[in-house]
This record gives sequence, C-alpha cells and structure tokens, in this order.
Amino acid sequence: MEESKSSDGKKHSLKSRTETLVREMLERGIYLDEARREFEKSFVCVALDMTKHNQCKAAKILGLHRNTLQSKMRLLGLNNNKNHGHK
Repeated sequence: MEESKSSDGKKHSLKSRTETLVREMLERGIYLDEARREFEKSFVCVALDMTKHNQCKAAKILGLHRNTLQSKMRLLGLNNNKNHGHK
C-alpha cells in the first residue's frame, strides 16, 4: 500500500505542476499546437540525452519504434543533430 500512496502523490504533484505550466503558457498566449510541439521536442531531447543519443534506447524509453522516433525527429527538426539542448 505504501507504493500506491507514493504513486498517488507523484501523480498529484505532476498534475499540479502541469496545470501551473499550462496556465502560464495560456497567459502568455501560447497555443496548444505550439505547446504540444515543444513538449514533444523536449521529451525526445531528454530521452536522447539520457541514452547518450542512442536512438534505439531512446525509442524504447519513449514507448516508440525506432522508425517512429526518427520520423518524429525529422518533423521536429532534430534529425542528425546531437545538440538537442533546450532553452
């Protein structure tokens, strides 16, 4: 039962932080499409950083097939660039 309580706390914390971020973005006039793209780009960049840019491993932790990750990277302008840093 301890794990369940801890998991619920993490979910609540994530939800709260997400709602705060969404509120800030809306107040700044950021539209859903732009927010979604930036979130997805950050998700991919962090996964690539965590796996030292190993696309197979990054795809696995993202729950994607490697080809799908490569396609997303092209769409997000991340193809063949190991400098996936974020602002």
